[in-house]
Amino acid sequence: MSCFDSTQRNKIRGSELKRRFDRLERQAMSDQELAVQAISEAQQILEEYLEPTHHDNERLLDRLVEVLERPSVLVAVDRLRRGH
Repeated sequence: MSCFDSTQRNKIRGSELKRRFDRLERQAMSDQELAVQAISEAQQILEEYLEPTHHDNERLLDRLVEVLERPSVLVAVDRLRRGH
């Protein structure tokens, strides 16, 4: 019997998949592409927020932070700011 319930296992799997995806993302996309992708995703989240329907504002904010605080995005934006 595992010491983790299925929710915890799914979170662990999800975070591992995210790390692997971030690694592949950095290899396959330029800094500009990473930044544009993050901005596009952030715009979609903001558009969802502006819709006149009820939504979970906390979840939307979490999603926005998740997109903009991705390690690959932070590194890419830093390099772009430094002119690389």
